[in-house]
Amino acid sequence: MKKNISLLLILFLLVSCTSVENDIETTNTSISSSNNTTTSTTTTIFVQPSEERAKEISIDRSPRRGVIRKNTNRYISTIYKYNSYYSNATVNPIHEWSEDYDYKINYPKLDSGVACSEIIEEEILRVIDIQVENKKSVLEYTNPQIFEEEDVGFWSEILHINYDVIEITEEIVSILFYFYTYSSGAAHGYTEPFSLNYLLYDCSKMDIPTEILDLSTKENKVRVTQEMSLQLCAPEVSVDDCLGSDPFITLENDEVFTSSFSGVFNISSLGLYYQYAPYGASSYAEGMELILLPWNQLQDVLTRTGKYASLLFTLSKLDSYYYTEFEKEWEYKGLSTVHYGLYDYYDFVNLYKYNEGDYTETYTQTVGLESGEYLYKETWWDAPEYVYDELVQEWCLDDGFTKEQCDNTASYQWENPNIFEGIKFKQYSMRCVDELNQKVDEINNSFFTRAEYYGNPSPRWRGAQQLLYFVPKLLIQGPEKLSTNYITLLEWGYDDGGGTLRYPFNNSYTMNLATCEFENIEDNYVITKERMEELVLDYVQVGNEMNPDGYIVEDYLFSEDYLIGDIFFTEDTLYTVLWDCRICTESYLILKDAPENRANPYIIAIPLYEFKKFKGSDNDNREEDLENFQEAWENGLKPNIELNDAEVALTDELFNKSQWVGDKNNYENQYLYEIQVNGYTCTRIWDSMGYAWIDEIHPIEADYTISNTYKCDDENEIYLYGQPFYYLDIWWIYQNVEFSWDQIECKNPCGTYVQNFASRFEIEAPKDLLED
Repeated sequence: MKKNISLLLILFLLVSCTSVENDIETTNTSISSSNNTTTSTTTTIFVQPSEERAKEISIDRSPRRGVIRKNTNRYISTIYKYNSYYSNATVNPIHEWSEDYDYKINYPKLDSGVACSEIIEEEILRVIDIQVENKKSVLEYTNPQIFEEEDVGFWSEILHINYDVIEITEEIVSILFYFYTYSSGAAHGYTEPFSLNYLLYDCSKMDIPTEILDLSTKENKVRVTQEMSLQLCAPEVSVDDCLGSDPFITLENDEVFTSSFSGVFNISSLGLYYQYAPYGASSYAEGMELILLPWNQLQDVLTRTGKYASLLFTLSKLDSYYYTEFEKEWEYKGLSTVHYGLYDYYDFVNLYKYNEGDYTETYTQTVGLESGEYLYKETWWDAPEYVYDELVQEWCLDDGFTKEQCDNTASYQWENPNIFEGIKFKQYSMRCVDELNQKVDEINNSFFTRAEYYGNPSPRWRGAQQLLYFVPKLLIQGPEKLSTNYITLLEWGYDDGGGTLRYPFNNSYTMNLATCEFENIEDNYVITKERMEELVLDYVQVGNEMNPDGYIVEDYLFSEDYLIGDIFFTEDTLYTVLWDCRICTESYLILKDAPENRANPYIIAIPLYEFKKFKGSDNDNREEDLENFQEAWENGLKPNIELNDAEVALTDELFNKSQWVGDKNNYENQYLYEIQVNGYTCTRIWDSMGYAWIDEIHPIEADYTISNTYKCDDENEIYLYGQPFYYLDIWWIYQNVEFSWDQIECKNPCGTYVQNFASRFEIEAPKDLLED
């Protein structure tokens, strides 16, 4: 049957492919045949003018540097020369037909003084070997002799590898490689960019898109790709013209982050370089564009926790002369410290430490007499004098000596257990060395006093004291940097009194490097048992680089001293040392599958933004303020919401459908990924570490303290909290509201550490959450 297709329908298809933000109009279109005529509904889309779309995009409109170069043979003008840190090395592959290949393979051989140089070179050679093997694979099908015998053309197999060293510092090594290949009969060769980025803190290879950028939201991805577009346009095309001319400017380009086909990222002190591959941004003939995405333009889309966060904090503290007109000073919004979550104490101090000799010198010292041979009759026991009594005589006889031998010549071998490894901070290695060494001397003297008793010989074990020092590396940068504000000294001891009770212990000391004084975290933050208990139980479950899945608490009993008694900290992270040792303390933290019948010490790292100074109180350290505020808040709660059976069933059905599937970056594939509340479009988030107090008891979670579940803005200010629930024919959730002291009646003094408050709002779209 022959059909006449409306021109309007064709127009619709064309326009819908080039428009992102538009107005929609529905019209009726007639479609006729020889037998009958029907009427169908056709949607037409009118494109909003591009200039208007551009003006609606919230973005910094300052000038960009633009494309740095298009030819890989040209020098990169924005990088320094690091020639003193490496030398050029070559690889010459050998195989049956190697003389018929055109190999020119270069790579930077790092100086042995560069941290992780051996690991990096091993990876470079591995990558080069893969390229050589790929190039050799053509020999499985043909070779130069076959070409000649069959007269099929000119044999030409080329592999050239060159590179640019983007950066070598104390923190990072960043190298950009170019793999040029050509195969016989091809129209032209192809240059593939390849990047290697290493964090020297732990010699780990960095995956720039996923570990440096926060790609958990569509908005963040769009922001990065918009910045890339602006760099390609600059300096000839203005920001508005550039944004307005691209019909896809409000869509994210996942390929940039997931595939090297478009290009590769390299990290530097000024920002992220992006080397486009051929065809990545333009035609093959136009070249390969290299752009630099400055940190000041990316600061809202950077990761904010973990070791890469600490690296970014370090990079944000460069001296002002590093910056340029286009790469400006910036403020990092994440944590400066490497850690969050739970760590095994011994793994922590052995892994996160400074290189031996950088800041401290070690020495050994024996407390008491030297190990050696001693007479039974000169046994030192319970008094500061030799005691040769019936008990010692019995030991001597039990050891096979006669009474005459015991009274005169019988001897035993004794090894002094009180040998400790001390430390001394090196002069001129950092600030506050004298004050730190004074604290070490105080700890040593206390240890000498404890250990003196055990430093005298005895034929039988009578106990021992042990002392070890640790200076944990809590930041990527070292303590000599002015931007490092704190350093921590850990005193680990073991008390064996000779009986059945033996236990380890830890004392922590944190010094402010600006004042050279040891500080107490409670002088600056409100640290309460209730808040610590809540956060410890939360952060035990948080995954980190040591255990991505987090831990499960099997049992716990917390006292105030247990939670707060042993704390160290940095500018933005609190660390508390907790023990799984029921015989050491009345309190304990027991993890599922933890080793039994031993003292298991843990370190739990919690961001300090979880602890805030009081609002509305001049006294920052009184629990009375908190108690009064909590009492006032609870007195002001709205009446409880009672869900009927049908509402509970629908709410439970949504909860089961909404379980997170896959890893934390799989956000767009989650059920109900996006909802609209109070005029905001909000997207699901994987973690739920933020929380708010709401003005009523959540009918499902049965509490007024609930965690965030959706993010609604790029400024990280508007969130949704708690599980959605169905009530009175409407789906509800909680969103931030501004707190006012007028809404509560609080006794004086009154204050709170709570930073977020929320109230109930209707979920505007979708209307039916069970048919997402």
